[in-house]
Amino acid sequence: MSITHKVEHVGDGVETEFACALPASSNSDVKASVAGAAVTAFSLDALGQVATFDVAPANGAAVILYIDTGLTSLGVPVVDPPQVDVVAQLTRSNAYQQRLIDDLRTRVDALEP
Repeated sequence: MSITHKVEHVGDGVETEFACALPASSNSDVKASVAGAAVTAFSLDALGQVATFDVAPANGAAVILYIDTGLTSLGVPVVDPPQVDVVAQLTRSNAYQQRLIDDLRTRVDALEP
């Protein structure tokens, strides 16, 4: 599970509609939980801005609407990128380029009468 955004509300035992306004690419990415339990008995309006629950969440129950893209870790360890000494690399690159230029000058000079 990969939760990227969430909106939290508190149930009052009466209200069934809750503002959603999550940046989901698809309404199917929006999930809900009430009092810590996953809930599927809700729907979203066409724009994904309002979630309507089939049953009003209980008074004081935490209502969480969230985006779950379904992406999980690929098991690839995250490592820091190698530290690169940019100045040293540029110096070596410049030295190499200078050797090429010098070599070309030598060859051109050899061709001139």
